Amino acid sequence: DSFNAGNVQLANAHAAGNRFLLVAPISFELLGTPTGRMELLTACRGLSYNYRHFLSFMICDVPPGVAQSRLASMVTILQPFGRGVQSIGFNLNEFQGPITQNEVEQMAQFARRSNLGTFLFGVRDRSVLKFAQDAHIAQLGGPVVAPAMSQPQGMWRLSWADVLARPEMEIWD
Repeated sequence: DSFNAGNVQLANAHAAGNRFLLVAPISFELLGTPTGRMELLTACRGLSYNYRHFLSFMICDVPPGVAQSRLASMVTILQPFGRGVQSIGFNLNEFQGPITQNEVEQMAQFARRSNLGTFLFGVRDRSVLKFAQDAHIAQLGGPVVAPAMSQPQGMWRLSWADVLARPEMEIWD
């Protein structure tokens, strides 16, 4: 269980006096099934109250067209166990078929109404990058954003000008 492993890292960092914020990616599918939701909530209840303000959630792999009321209830379920849900979005590496501009915009609209951040990971083509820019998606990752790294590194902020300055990114030609 990667969530439990993250909790152990959180506890170790706290015990060592390190500043630490764990953003736990939680799949929509896990939260959408009664068994998965119960397992996750049991793990969350087992987390010490001392660590909860160092924990935030990210709901991943939200299927296109999901009822916004269902997504809102998932956000509410996670609220008591940390700083709440930080963001929602799609990991396009896990996506079946191409994503449409409408799907990206619907997700972004829900996020804005719910005061959540947005992300698209696994962005591989220029048209999706343009969708993301038009929808004001906050966090992006994938080959068209920046090359893959051989070692994990922290996130860094790139402006649209930085992304579009890459030679392969003549997006509006």
